[in-house]
Amino acid sequence: MTRDSDPDVRRQQASDWFSRLGAPQVSSDDIRHFFEWRRDLVALMGRSDEVLEVVLRLAGRQELVTARRLSGAREKLREMLALMDDLQS
Repeated sequence: MTRDSDPDVRRQQASDWFSRLGAPQVSSDDIRHFFEWRRDLVALMGRSDEVLEVVLRLAGRQELVTARRLSGAREKLREMLALMDDLQS
């Protein structure tokens, strides 16, 4: 059984998260919504470059944002150079 599928671990993670927000008590619905939100955030990060960058910045991983942008810029430059080569030939 993985740590994420253990209901007691999930309940404790959600409880810790809500206690940091100052919630007086955590219900089963709160736990379910917390894990749906977490799952949805990961899915959204997979679909949206902007969301991924925001999460990386919030996590203090600016170097990953920079590396990602450099990689994207290099790919665009390659495409532009290939287009210029095609136009010249």
